Amino acid sequence: METLKLMIVDDSEMNNLMTTKVAKQNNRIGEVTCFTNAQQALDQIISDAETGTKLPDLIFLDIHMPEMDGYEWIDEIDEAFEDFSSTIVLVSGTNQQKDFESLTKQRLAKELISKPLTKEVIDRIVQENFS
Repeated sequence: METLKLMIVDDSEMNNLMTTKVAKQNNRIGEVTCFTNAQQALDQIISDAETGTKLPDLIFLDIHMPEMDGYEWIDEIDEAFEDFSSTIVLVSGTNQQKDFESLTKQRLAKELISKPLTKEVIDRIVQENFS
């Protein structure tokens, strides 16, 4: 079974390390790339698409980041790609109603989950989206 390429976009280095550690417990997760800057993650995806490099299968995207938040990032992806096939899961450290309302106003993110990500949540996401 092919392993999945995971991208984690979160302005917290500690969250990236913890999510990577938990994600690697799932035997379907292979390569993991982390970004603490949303613009750099966006630039990497666009560059990879231009060079034919495999895009991430799964993206964990923090909502609340400086400079560019998760929803702005999704808008940029939506503008840059006609058909973006990576599975995007939004991640939030808060349980604010407006975050859930914003989720329904875009078409690319599959769901919104709360931090910290657990092995059970990651296993479920992998099972539901890649089996």
